[in-house]
Amino acid sequence: MYLKSISNYRAIAIIAIVASHIYGFGLSSPDPVTYFIKSIITGSTGLFVFISGFMFYYVFYKKYEYKHFIKNKILNIGVPYSILAIIAICITYFLSSGYFNANSLSSYSYRDGIIFKVEDSTFTIVLKYYATGRFLTAYWYIPFALILFASAPIHIFFISLRKRLQLEVVILLSLVSIFGHRPVAETNPFQSLVYYTPIYLIGILVAMNRNKVKVTIENKKAVIILIFLVFTFTIVQYSTGHIGNYNKLFFYFDGMDFMYLQKISLILLVYIFLEKYSFNLYFIDVISKTSFSIFFIHPWLIILFKEIFYNLGFVFYPEENNLFLYMFMLVLILSISVLISLSIKKSFKYSIKTRYLIGY
Repeated sequence: MYLKSISNYRAIAIIAIVASHIYGFGLSSPDPVTYFIKSIITGSTGLFVFISGFMFYYVFYKKYEYKHFIKNKILNIGVPYSILAIIAICITYFLSSGYFNANSLSSYSYRDGIIFKVEDSTFTIVLKYYATGRFLTAYWYIPFALILFASAPIHIFFISLRKRLQLEVVILLSLVSIFGHRPVAETNPFQSLVYYTPIYLIGILVAMNRNKVKVTIENKKAVIILIFLVFTFTIVQYSTGHIGNYNKLFFYFDGMDFMYLQKISLILLVYIFLEKYSFNLYFIDVISKTSFSIFFIHPWLIILFKEIFYNLGFVFYPEENNLFLYMFMLVLILSISVLISLSIKKSFKYSIKTRYLIGY
């Protein structure tokens, strides 16, 4: 059941996700090369979604039972999210920060597409924080993921469809994603569900047709085409002056989401590469094994280091890059996240129950 390629893929995905959250530590120059690097890294959540879809078919489908499947997801994802959310929301409340202090937020914080309102009561803010994960960087992914996993019967039905119909469904849903975009400030998990579902289904399709994909791997033309598409969609984004992900109200038209097209090409390119060139590196294996706990822990470390750097007089998002600092912070945050994960695991005598605290 273990696939080295997917293990490596998981490690690369979480490294890219962390890397996309620390641009302020030295990767903020507006030059074209920096833009290209950031464009490739940004939106790496899609890699995680692809892996989830792949593993749904490869691991869970053959022994699928909805009650067991959803219980497992609630315990391993929902419970640690709830525990960490309580801590984060309480800290935010006692510090009178975030949406608990409407006076300190700009009107931009209450723009269309964000469910928070100036007149919200404390209880309402708490509920909205839980529903959106808005209290910490990246935590928006968990409410969306839980809804995605709760939709498993739909995914089972998709697997039962004829191959041509499956492809038609993926293309149709991809068009919806391309014009629907990601939600404003990632505060609408249902819009995220719509946006990422075709990527999840692509993961399922790749797992279902793994042997045929292996044949494609030997075809250099496929790799060249995917590399060309990644570069092309990135150049298109740059030429239109767009930086980062595309976010908007779902029914508001604002052009095509070229990041979606770039990420689909990149997802398949990375998969093909890792299937052909799997590698054994200890630190990659450890990062892969602790990937979900890294996801939960790294936003806390980013806040901590931002506070430290701020007190030292560091200017975030400087005009010139400091690649040494950027790479140092990436390695540091990943290393500390891994050490915290392994330490907690060891302190609980490697009990499976630590999953309910940090996802590992």
